[in-house]
Amino acid sequence: MDLSLFRNKTFSGSVTINLMSLAFMIGFVFFATQLLQIVLGMSPLNASLALIPGQLMAIVVGILIVPVAQRVSVNVLIPILLAFTAGAFLLVASLGSSLTVIVVAFALLNIGVGAIATVSNDVILSAAPANKAGAASAISETAYEVGVVLGTTVLGGLVTAYYRGTLHLPDFLSPMQMQLASETLAGAHAISATLAHDQASEVMGNAIQAFVGGTQLMAWATFSLAVLAIVIARRTLKGQETAPV
Repeated sequence: MDLSLFRNKTFSGSVTINLMSLAFMIGFVFFATQLLQIVLGMSPLNASLALIPGQLMAIVVGILIVPVAQRVSVNVLIPILLAFTAGAFLLVASLGSSLTVIVVAFALLNIGVGAIATVSNDVILSAAPANKAGAASAISETAYEVGVVLGTTVLGGLVTAYYRGTLHLPDFLSPMQMQLASETLAGAHAISATLAHDQASEVMGNAIQAFVGGTQLMAWATFSLAVLAIVIARRTLKGQETAPV
């Protein structure tokens, strides 16, 4: 890894935005899949179908953004795209976790992240010297991988930490059942399947309340990080233009 590339603020800013946008996407998927399948009771297939509109938006926007990026400076374009990402988490934080909210928020998120992936990669390569294009590309790919890890560990960990810290379990559960139910929402769901209807409803009601609270906390935190990313883009990409694609 050629660390000298990070002396270029445009390169550093673009890599940082790449990393953050991937973290936002993975963090969203972390809680959205559990909300759809466990909280809303959807099958894995139906939960996947609910996320298809967002994936389609990423494909369409990734293509349509190319001519736009040739005409609009990236210090304007990328903050606008990050605003879509921020809006997705603001929607979840303020309106909750209904099916409609999740579908719309995921579509907004994919508009932002899908286009950023296209534009920022071009900026990263354009900011690096031609003889270091391979190193720049490798760093960009590494940023993607780090973003995936951070999305799971940091954003997903925030949801899990809130869940474990606020979950109240009834006394009729055995110590082993309490341990499993307190680890994850899926654990509570598995335990509830072994209980009588009233007991299962109480356990799942408490678990869902704790998990949804965690998703809203994470959504507010990620919204703040997206705003920070907008500031980074405005400052580091100032005056930069993408190369013709």
